[in-house]
Amino acid sequence: MYDQANDYISERYGVQPEHLWQEYPEYDVFRHPSRDGKGKWFAFLANAMYEQIGEKANNPNEETFVAVVKVDPELINELSTQPEYARGYHMNKEHWLTVLLDGSVSFTDVCKHIDSSFQLTSD
Repeated sequence: MYDQANDYISERYGVQPEHLWQEYPEYDVFRHPSRDGKGKWFAFLANAMYEQIGEKANNPNEETFVAVVKVDPELINELSTQPEYARGYHMNKEHWLTVLLDGSVSFTDVCKHIDSSFQLTSD
């Protein structure tokens, strides 16, 4: 689902992922388009170990892909109690939500979270 989410963002918003860290080639940052190339982040796609994101999987050393998106803080409190979500991975845990891209969240819902994040981070 990582590739699907990546393609969705690129096609819907006309932006390509940025790879800011050489040692993490699968960390994709998506920003709002801007003249100076420094637009606000609205999505972060990455690979992570389940244990790094707080997920209690059968094998915590197993890797998965995640989307990190901005959401309303009240929604974070509600969603982060569900096993397919966690508070922001590598982001502010009050405003950003980690969404597992392992199939436990439907692609439709992943897209809704991305779209909402885009809106919340717009100027």
